[in-house]
Amino acid sequence: MLFHQMTHLMSLIKSTMKKNNYYDWQRVFSYNALFNFSITERGLGKTYGFLISRIRQTYYTHRKTIMLTKFQNELEGKHSYQQSVFSTIVNDIMLNDEVDLPKDQLEFTLEQNHIYLNGEVCISFYAISMAEKVRKITALKEYDFLAMMRQSLLDIISKMK
Repeated sequence: MLFHQMTHLMSLIKSTMKKNNYYDWQRVFSYNALFNFSITERGLGKTYGFLISRIRQTYYTHRKTIMLTKFQNELEGKHSYQQSVFSTIVNDIMLNDEVDLPKDQLEFTLEQNHIYLNGEVCISFYAISMAEKVRKITALKEYDFLAMMRQSLLDIISKMK
């Protein structure tokens, strides 16, 4: 029974993947739910597809995204999480023409904990340990999605108490 359920789940996951083999978030976002969870095996392009959807969202609506990491040290140094995400955008998504937008109208920059698209914030990065700081962001209503990557749900819930 469990094997059948897992097989069915994997077929649903693969049906939401684009022809380019990354996860397509459009179906998930179409439910307009307060919380969306995507729990799958590694390597199915969840983060990749998410970044593509966020680039489009910022380009068309000027809405921003917050991505949370578990620890503050993931956001520090030469090999930080935001540097990895920025590299994925510039070296993979843009070079592979994954975003159906005019490339000559897309300029990405990385400054501290923010990735900018054409001079405006596209994605901001914070650690869960800095949850108080995130809660106090005065313009939080300008942010569309709060993406929690690379940590367990229990860690997130424990920080909210």
